[in-house]
Amino acid sequence: MRQEEVFDNTLYMYKEDIDLSLRLKVAGWKLYLAPELRAYHCRGWHAERAKVAKKMRMLSAYNELRIHLRNFSPCSAYSLLKCAGVKIFNL
Repeated sequence: MRQEEVFDNTLYMYKEDIDLSLRLKVAGWKLYLAPELRAYHCRGWHAERAKVAKKMRMLSAYNELRIHLRNFSPCSAYSLLKCAGVKIFNL
């Protein structure tokens, strides 16, 4: 990732907002929750996860794993299982 970039371009899509939040926190920024704000996310996901293309589910799971590993998160094991679940069992 280049210094002048805001989002990590190696993530391509999915989870880049989480990565940015974690990097800002590590850099000393304070993050706040503003529950009165509303955002609408129109990514095209279906209510049934199986209807989302496997390639997209795999990309999302892989990016989550990379973020957890990069930040030494205890959730890394969960993310690894999630990647395996998508890849092997098409979850």
